[in-house]
Amino acid sequence: MKNEATIRYRLSLEPAYQIIYWSISWTTFFISLIGILEIQRVNVVSILAAIIFILTAYIGLGSYLTINHTNMEFSYLRGMKKESIPLESIKKIKGHHLSQQIDFKTERPKFWFYFFNKKIKTQFYHHFVTDYPAIPLSEEFIKTPTYMDTSVFQNDQRD
Repeated sequence: MKNEATIRYRLSLEPAYQIIYWSISWTTFFISLIGILEIQRVNVVSILAAIIFILTAYIGLGSYLTINHTNMEFSYLRGMKKESIPLESIKKIKGHHLSQQIDFKTERPKFWFYFFNKKIKTQFYHHFVTDYPAIPLSEEFIKTPTYMDTSVFQNDQRD
């Protein structure tokens, strides 16, 4: 049974890696589709390319950030790369346009970058402010406009 205090957010890959990864994945899908449509029957190359596409899509959609009472756990590519960060070691969380940055108090890595889409970034911000008030969020994170932030449009002069 899952702990109700555990929150899970879907992570994105770094934008450059994400473009390369999904380009390769979709290329295998189109190769399988072209192979089936050109020959007018299913062949081994098309089946193999379709299986590679399904496998890469399954692995690519499995990156998560899990927060519980003591740790932030990052799991990229269905757990192929895992990292756990104790909440006590976090000095501040900074938000940038595309990424978020964790600054550490005294640990060996001085910072850690991770990536959300806009909707999940907003959800993370609202949950983190209420559940973990001892860890400060930078003003850049707070000022980053999101899809729910209507104050960005107050000075809009459209008719």
